[in-house]
Amino acid sequence: MNAKFAKWMGLVFLASLALGISAFYYRGHLDVKSVEYKPVFGEFSGTGVNGIKHIRLQNSTSDTNLLLENDIWIVSEEDGYYANMKLLDSLLKFIQNAIYYSKISDNEKDYEKYGVGEQGENAGTLLTLYLKEKEFQIILGKMSPDYFYTYIRFPGQKDIWMVDTGFQAPRKRYSWLEQPILSYRADDVEAVSANWQVQRMLRGGEFKNSVNIDTPILPILEQLSALYAEKVIKGYDFKEGAFAQKRELVIKNYGGLITFLKIYSDGSNYWATIKISTDNLPTLAISDYIKNNRLRYDGWMFKLPEYQGSLLLNYNP
Repeated sequence: MNAKFAKWMGLVFLASLALGISAFYYRGHLDVKSVEYKPVFGEFSGTGVNGIKHIRLQNSTSDTNLLLENDIWIVSEEDGYYANMKLLDSLLKFIQNAIYYSKISDNEKDYEKYGVGEQGENAGTLLTLYLKEKEFQIILGKMSPDYFYTYIRFPGQKDIWMVDTGFQAPRKRYSWLEQPILSYRADDVEAVSANWQVQRMLRGGEFKNSVNIDTPILPILEQLSALYAEKVIKGYDFKEGAFAQKRELVIKNYGGLITFLKIYSDGSNYWATIKISTDNLPTLAISDYIKNNRLRYDGWMFKLPEYQGSLLLNYNP
């Protein structure tokens, strides 16, 4: 009897031990299982994204505040210039749709690998969302190699998560500006003039100068195809007298669009103003383009990258 009882007690002990180990394992993963496939941004997800009026993005190189004012998103630090809506739409869709996919690590040594640290060159971007009196913070890291997922971590927590929906936050503030400031296809440009003038008779044909000699202007066309701004200020803040070098380029596109691009330089910095107008017989598409884009240019000064500014100021065909 004693032997049978001892054997029975042994089996009970082993069963209890197995159950305890199982319960311990389950408890260790309970938090993970309870959030997998659920929205990362809680009440900010889904239709909650429509209530967001302020987004802040902080990293080691920039601190950017995006504000929704009068139904228009602007960049606060850039004198309230218009935000890059294509990029912002991607961010809002990420907030709206991101769900927890899997926990990757809780080891601080992995922060740099996944880009979710809080300091240093490889630190993540601290994203802060404001909804009425509430705010939500998360550190955005790198994207997965297949670009389908994003690594994230919450401030003050060690867990690194991979979330379903890819988004890579740019590190430079100028990426959040409506860009590019000019984007003209080479075949759409009919004529360009500065202290020289070239024109072509047929779309896609060769440019010719005033004495009908072929005059390629490919470097100019390349800049006009994607002209970017590193910074934007309101025109009344611009000290024109400090910039001795100036040039105005006049670009005429097929369809009647005329662009006046004025470049200013002090030898190291390059700024530009842009004005758009039409000839006497613009197409309906060009008229609509001017109506939709004039506010992007009127009263604004654009700081150009050095390479683009220097070429537009100095290039002679």
